[in-house]
Amino acid sequence: MMGTTTTASQAWAILSRHAREEISLLRLQELCRDNDRVSSLVSVYNTTFTSNCRLEKNVDIIENRMLIADLSRQRMTLDTVNHLFRLAAATNLRTFITRLAWGQNNPSHPVLPVRVKGIRPAPDKVDTTATIPSMHFAMRAPAGKSYEMLTKDGVNALTGIHLEWERIERYSNSIRRGHLRGISGHMIRDVVVVGRGVPMAALQFIYSALIRDERACVFRRVGLADSSSAAERIRRNLAGVTAGGGARQLHFLTRVDPLTAAAVVADLDPASTLVISIALNGNEETGLATKILKTWLLNALAKSGRPDHILAKHMMLVTGNDDIANVINKPESVHIIPQHSRCEAFSSTSAACLLPLAVVFGWSVVADFLAGAHDMDRHFVDTNMRHNLPVLLALADIWNECLLGLPTRICTPFSPGMVGYPAFAASLEAQTCSKEHTGPNQYVPTGELAFVAQPKDKHHLGCSALVLDGGVHGAYDRALHQSSTILNNELLVVMDNQLEFNVSRSIGATAMDDMKAAEDATMCSIFAQADEMAFGTGRSESEFFNHSPVSSPHGIAELNGQSVDKAKGNRPSLLLITGKLDAFACGQMVALAEHRAVVKAHICGLDPFVRDVGSSLRMSRSEMLKDELANVRARSASGITAEEETNGGNSNALILSTRTILEHYASLSLSTR
Repeated sequence: MMGTTTTASQAWAILSRHAREEISLLRLQELCRDNDRVSSLVSVYNTTFTSNCRLEKNVDIIENRMLIADLSRQRMTLDTVNHLFRLAAATNLRTFITRLAWGQNNPSHPVLPVRVKGIRPAPDKVDTTATIPSMHFAMRAPAGKSYEMLTKDGVNALTGIHLEWERIERYSNSIRRGHLRGISGHMIRDVVVVGRGVPMAALQFIYSALIRDERACVFRRVGLADSSSAAERIRRNLAGVTAGGGARQLHFLTRVDPLTAAAVVADLDPASTLVISIALNGNEETGLATKILKTWLLNALAKSGRPDHILAKHMMLVTGNDDIANVINKPESVHIIPQHSRCEAFSSTSAACLLPLAVVFGWSVVADFLAGAHDMDRHFVDTNMRHNLPVLLALADIWNECLLGLPTRICTPFSPGMVGYPAFAASLEAQTCSKEHTGPNQYVPTGELAFVAQPKDKHHLGCSALVLDGGVHGAYDRALHQSSTILNNELLVVMDNQLEFNVSRSIGATAMDDMKAAEDATMCSIFAQADEMAFGTGRSESEFFNHSPVSSPHGIAELNGQSVDKAKGNRPSLLLITGKLDAFACGQMVALAEHRAVVKAHICGLDPFVRDVGSSLRMSRSEMLKDELANVRARSASGITAEEETNGGNSNALILSTRTILEHYASLSLSTR
């Protein structure tokens, strides 16, 4: 790797000049003719793991897994890659990754582990504004390996994390075996998760993927412990079980809107429903949504038992707020996220996701998910930068957003299991890549790892946190191909969609040939999308493939006098491909997105470890508006106008449009109540 004497400012200046004077003159038709360049920009990561999801006792399932990042259609040369690595070196990225893997314990100034309980220092009061990294690596480090990840107080964080895993496993197994039932004796079949933010987006992605995975569906359909007799019963009955028959399901409530809450529970039986509220930072909107479902449970199950017994059987809380946790009378109904990992953006492998997944799919599936995330952690920490998938993807993002001025990345899922991934990536990057760091630009020498900010440089445009969901129906296709604003497209692909399992259980095995033909067409469509964006249509396309203009489909159409829709070409795209999207691959994809975002933020001088969620920024204003709305209703009830009232609360602080519309809303709501 090149020397590290280049400063960050110099590296940015070199990249800026390179983009302006060299890349702007090149087209992807020319770049993709260079086979050495193409092969260097396709990175493949292979791994092997032993699955925990075994249908037979003592039979290990050895899986070979593959992740591919194809950057060959990016507007970059090998010189571009070298310049980007020089920037990474100038911002001390390797040191940052190493220290990130150590958690809050700085390897340059390590703290001693606390072995004796009596001399353990009292924990410091948590500063929710501190820019220390979340110990999300620790949240998926495996048990039984004698690993240690120390907090700044010298405490091994893994001890508490693994105890939490055991607690979740016991609880989920008790529900799935029928030992823990609802207040009226019904098995729990539906789980409603209330929350918002990154962990909810991650949970939705994982669930949408796992309901299409054969092994996960086996454990979802039959709520039995992993044993040989249970496995044989599964094998005998799997072919006769319909897609929805007997399957536990997850439902999501991410809004306080009462209509949305009513729609979520409309077809659910409260007697067999468990509500899990995720309130990482005490978000008021999450609390209101939870209160709606609490009322629903108490009203529907009032005849089955006392309110506290109903809630103990049908409600669980996951929180990082000690004040909220202390209000709950039954500690067994609360899962508290440890202080060292209360960073909302990096809580996707905490109890916020693990608890609902374990209830629905079982701990074996969750263990595979954690193994996948840990596998990507090891790849991120141990692999050379040139073959490191999160680093390569982050550098490509920086190149497009900061140097080429492409403000938006559109993620298009070409496989059904990937439909939730763009929303997760968007939520994660909005949380991690939006806030500039304003604190000290140094590591705190006590062993606590503080965020290292890079000064904002005049040579680049700044990092974008905008990721859009391209949808599965090509909603943005015309803009991607023909818009005057060039958009960067990321295509999400699964090579093995487990077609036989997913088709036979719904459409029937007789349609398999048609389904395979459709899958082939989809795969061809993926590369057609990427190539059309890169090479365009018309003469440039025929030249690229060494065809005469009239021999191409577009040339024939033009010869016949038909109108042809032409793509402009020279538009970048990136293919992110996984071999099979099961629990292990989901863990890999979640960790990949986390590492990609944190590298991007670090190099661009942003603070990725923000402890509060973005929605908290509007809370104080929302409180003021609720007070004003109450005043408006009081004035309407007494027939007093805002102009007539001399002490009208905060009305003077509102602009006319807000005040007028609130008055109309108040009058409408009063007439309907």
